[in-house]
Order: sequence, then structure tokens, then C-alpha cells
Amino acid sequence: MYTLEAIRKAMRLYNYLLQQGELTAQEDNELFQSFSDMEIREIIEAFQEESKVSIKKYDDTIYFIPNVDNEFLGFKRYELKREIFPRGDTKNIDLFLAMYILIQLTCEFYSGKGTNVKIRDLIQLGELDEKITERLELFAKSEDKSVDDETSLAITDIAKYWFTLVNEDDSEDYRTRRWYISQVMTFLKKENLINIQDETVIIPTVKFNRLASNYFLNYERLEDINRVFNEKYMEESSDA
Repeated sequence: MYTLEAIRKAMRLYNYLLQQGELTAQEDNELFQSFSDMEIREIIEAFQEESKVSIKKYDDTIYFIPNVDNEFLGFKRYELKREIFPRGDTKNIDLFLAMYILIQLTCEFYSGKGTNVKIRDLIQLGELDEKITERLELFAKSEDKSVDDETSLAITDIAKYWFTLVNEDDSEDYRTRRWYISQVMTFLKKENLINIQDETVIIPTVKFNRLASNYFLNYERLEDINRVFNEKYMEESSDA
């Protein structure tokens, strides 16, 4: 039987994480240290299971992470669209493209194996633009929709849409390729997953590194996507 004091401390910790998303010892050392109490930890684990979240401690930070299937605490599609594109006049293809940009960025940073998941420390916005263009060029003129099923992405539609966009360096211009990348980067920065240096250099945060290395990434999913893209590249190269 758990004590009333332990339940109260567990609830206080859970509510803090629910509101703030993370907790460090500097913010509230007593609350941070309570996570090490076995009784409180067991109560927290019950909260996790019932509310479809994960609460993980990495070094000096405790993170609150909604599960992928958590429709209450996680982002629903319309909410994610609104977060990435605050102007509101967007369609599903805008969100699909944003998700592809996010996947491409994640692959650039974290496509390693085992304990060496992270493979680079930064990427220039222009290089990310070039990588996206190079990948999508393989599908821009394709009418084969099987790749959409294999990757669970509307990749042929995304590719065709990408090449209708103006290719301008100025990310402030509305609906250019750089504008879409900038919108996604702004969202990730707000979620404390990246920092942007000199408006052009994308650097993953400690939070992104920890989540990617310990919890966040579905490597089989990323490998499947990359496999399809690589097979398509080899096919195009052999036909050239």
C-alpha cells in the first residue's frame, strides 16, 4: 500500500511534467530527486501506463513524452499542422511535406547504428535543401504509387509538389522551398529539439540527442524509407 504522501509527491511530479514537458534539478531539486524514490517511481509508472506516456530520466533531466498513439496529449494532425503553419491556410500536402522534411533532417543527424546513432553535429540549411531536392527528384516524374505504400508516405505527391515551389534562398518568402524548411525548423526550435545559428546552421539540442539515442527513433521505419529511396536511386543510375 502506498502512502498518501508518496501519492501526492508522484502526482505533483506528474503534473509538473505534464505542464512543462521536462524537469531539471536546477528547476526543482526536491521534485527532481523524488523520481529516485522507488515508491514514487512505481506510482509514476502506473500513471504512464494509464495515460499513454513515457517519463524518462536522462542524466540531469526528466522528460515527459506522449506515446505515438496518444491522441489526447500528443499532436493530432490538425494540431500539428497548426503548430507548424500558424497562418492556417494550409492543406494536407503541406503537412506531408513538413513531415518529410522532418524525416530527412532526422536521418541526416541520426542514421548511425548501435551506440553511435548520431553521425553529425550540424547541417547547413542550404545543404538540407539540396538533400531534399536530390531525394525527391527521383520521384518527381514517377507515376508508380507503390513507393507510397512501401514508405507509408505520399512521396510521389510530395515530390511533385516540391518541384512546383519557387527555389529561393530567402526563407521569408511565402511558400518557397526554404520557407517550408524554415517553418519546420521554427517548430523544432520551439519544441527545444534544435538551435539555429546565424539563421542558416541547424544544430540538434541535447534533448534531441537524448531522445534520438534512447527512445525516440523507430530505426526500422527509417531504414525502410532509406532502403526504398536507395533502391530507386540505383534503379535510376542504371537506366542513365
